[in-house]
Amino acid sequence: MLLLPTFQRAQDQTEFFEKKVRPVLVKNCQPCHNPKSRSSGLDLSSAAGVAAGGTSGPLIARENPENSRILRAIGYEETLKMPPMGKLSAEDSSAITAWVKLGAPWPGTAPVATLEPASLSSARITPEHRKFWAFQDIQSVKPPRVANNAWVRSPIDRFILAKLEAKQIPPSPPADKARLLRRATYDLTGLPPTEAELQAFLADRSPEAYNKVIDRLLASPRYGERWGRHWLDVVRYADSTGNDEDHRYPFAYRYRDYVIHAFNTDLPFDQFVREQVAGDLLPPPAGQRFNTQGTVATGFLAVGPKALAQKDIKKMMYDIYDEQVDVTSRAFLGLTMACARCHDHKFDPILTRDYYSMVNIFANTRAFDGPMGSSKLLQIPLVPAEDWNAYRAQQTKVAELKLSMDRMTDAAYERFLRDFVTHIDEYAPAGAVADARKRFEALLTARFAALAAWEKFARERIKDGERLPGRPPIDRKDPFFADLISGSGPLARTAEELQQLLSPEDREKYAAFRKELDEINTHLLPAPDMATAVRDGDRVDQKVFLRGDHNNLGEDAPKAFPVVLARDSDPHFETGSGRRELAKWLSSPRNPLTARVIVNRIWQWHFGEGIVRTPDNFGKMGDRPTHPELLDYLAAQFMRSGWSIKAMHRTIMLSSAYRMSSEPGPKAAQTDPENLLLSHFNRRRLEIEELRDGLLAIDGSLDLAMGGTLQTGTGTDGENAAGRLSMDPVKVKRRTVYLPLRRANLPTLLNLFDFGDATTPNGKRLLTNVAPQALFMMNSDFVFERADKFAQALLAEPAPSDTERLRRSYLRIVNRAPAAAEIDAGLSYIRNYAAKYGKSPADGWQSFCHVLMLSNDFVYLD
Repeated sequence: MLLLPTFQRAQDQTEFFEKKVRPVLVKNCQPCHNPKSRSSGLDLSSAAGVAAGGTSGPLIARENPENSRILRAIGYEETLKMPPMGKLSAEDSSAITAWVKLGAPWPGTAPVATLEPASLSSARITPEHRKFWAFQDIQSVKPPRVANNAWVRSPIDRFILAKLEAKQIPPSPPADKARLLRRATYDLTGLPPTEAELQAFLADRSPEAYNKVIDRLLASPRYGERWGRHWLDVVRYADSTGNDEDHRYPFAYRYRDYVIHAFNTDLPFDQFVREQVAGDLLPPPAGQRFNTQGTVATGFLAVGPKALAQKDIKKMMYDIYDEQVDVTSRAFLGLTMACARCHDHKFDPILTRDYYSMVNIFANTRAFDGPMGSSKLLQIPLVPAEDWNAYRAQQTKVAELKLSMDRMTDAAYERFLRDFVTHIDEYAPAGAVADARKRFEALLTARFAALAAWEKFARERIKDGERLPGRPPIDRKDPFFADLISGSGPLARTAEELQQLLSPEDREKYAAFRKELDEINTHLLPAPDMATAVRDGDRVDQKVFLRGDHNNLGEDAPKAFPVVLARDSDPHFETGSGRRELAKWLSSPRNPLTARVIVNRIWQWHFGEGIVRTPDNFGKMGDRPTHPELLDYLAAQFMRSGWSIKAMHRTIMLSSAYRMSSEPGPKAAQTDPENLLLSHFNRRRLEIEELRDGLLAIDGSLDLAMGGTLQTGTGTDGENAAGRLSMDPVKVKRRTVYLPLRRANLPTLLNLFDFGDATTPNGKRLLTNVAPQALFMMNSDFVFERADKFAQALLAEPAPSDTERLRRSYLRIVNRAPAAAEIDAGLSYIRNYAAKYGKSPADGWQSFCHVLMLSNDFVYLD
């Protein structure tokens, strides 16, 4: 079944077209269907050409897109089959199909000059291109003067208030203390405040009460779990490769745990950037022999989607490099560099050569263990090379000894069984001896041939440092004779009995092998931890691929930074992949984008919308900043503070802007309906992690164990195997961030609440409000169990009255005290429920708690 892409904004649709659709048209269609040749009267190089169709009629059936002529042609469903030299790949066909079903949108209006090689000249980057706001150096900005100085708690407030005053829009009043605590606690930890925390904050009348709350929340280990999950969205984290094969990443969880730890310890963001891009190339911390943290951090590059079933190996590899360029440029720079794979970027001053110069870095980086085309994912030991070599040598020796011992007993056992065959007439019924001997001989021949093949395979495996594979099972094609030599069969022999079959000379050798093995086992080296990571690979001299075709080579594309962003002070590429230089450039204060992009992300994750509302696209097709001076002010302060994310939290959250209520004033609602000027706080629905984890926290079921993995096994599974399913979030109690994610089959619950696809960088989740979400909250066993468990605990607590019990339910579920009318309505509901349905008062409490969990007061954050 084809799943259509979902787009939150027009530029997301543009990226889909530029990355997935245009390259297919350029390579497969436009050589014949262009403004010059117009084969069959058709031009597929422009929106107008697609709309006009050809001599055979329209290409797109607007009323019924599935029946479009172009889809029938690429599906080879009719006499007309396109492209004529062979069907499109499944991936390319799916892209065209999705595009057609979306209405065949085509960004821009001018014909695309894709039939000529893209210009490789940096002269195409003009001074006008460099004047674009995002490419300008970060400016030193002073907060503006405002009339209402009493409202200002932070320099941030001056930037916000200045724009509001210019439009004569008053800011909304402060949120009450209960709502502010709920907002800050969910914001920083993804969990609700406890009743005790709420009571303490309401009782604290000191001026520092709120500041103390922020410090407490930032010091909580729950903070890293919440904000680490934000970053994992940006870097498209998952625990498998996705696509057809969907191989597990058995150690991806170490990268996830690294991210959580980095936020909890307030790792400076510039160091965070360097470690993720080139941590394995950085020196280890003082006193350590190996940079464990840095190596794990390169999981950023290693855990992306990979189409391992792709038959064109070179295309597969360059799709991976493309994906690495995409996530690096979008995560750190807010640029869609991958749109320049086939041609110069259509909207931003990013050249095709810029793109392939970046590809050059990743083409010289290894994510696979073995030569190009190997589907064995690279796993890196987290110990120095000499320790790893010693461990491998020891494991190889152990495996070789075991193989030698097995070979001796296998040979002895084969002789024993052959001897049995010569005397089979003593066991077989009269007249069946010949047939029995023939059948048994065939069984033995097949069995020991399989063992010989297995031994050869095993020796190759252990030579490469891998574990000894399991022995092949006994073939069950002839159950009678198979049963003779398996399990408790009469011809089966235990390990000790097999040794007795050895000759005296072999028994002596066997004992020597056993002694040597026992000696090694007494000094066995521990298995080192492993990471899904990358390392530098063999040298690749990268070329530009004309029109994105890896079989059509253009000019050299040496490692370089995008021309529009290049500075004379940029680091020079030396030996190796170039990742170290890339990491240094990305994290340089001279780079105008990195600090702006992360500060904008932090702002968005606090307010629901960024200063730039397209956090992954600071280019021409992205939104312009609503408060450009504020963005630069924050970016400069961020760098001055040592790139501290926690310091930025404090700067933002202690402002009056953050503390406003979510109720817009009448002037704001009329003048600024999108709240671009931030006259009030943006109300938002809780994200799925906050909903699920919050419900588990409320009823006391949440398991707060940190780190590790819940995923088992390695490799892939059968196409319809249950192992391909992600873990069901309703069946485990760990925080959602720790649930393993199989890309090819994400949990339904996560998809229902806009989690994303874990395949593309996603700095801003969709925010939908659809009926199935409400139906889940109303009807799911998961929510019902949470309400039931909470109600039982509530009733078990000593309470002076039902009124107090109801008050506690409000404090714990929606984190505020109920109004008098709500108390009366709640108690009436509980009594009437028991009377109406003939159930006990406990059932009424359970239903009432369920209603609170369904309410907007719980599901939405003010």
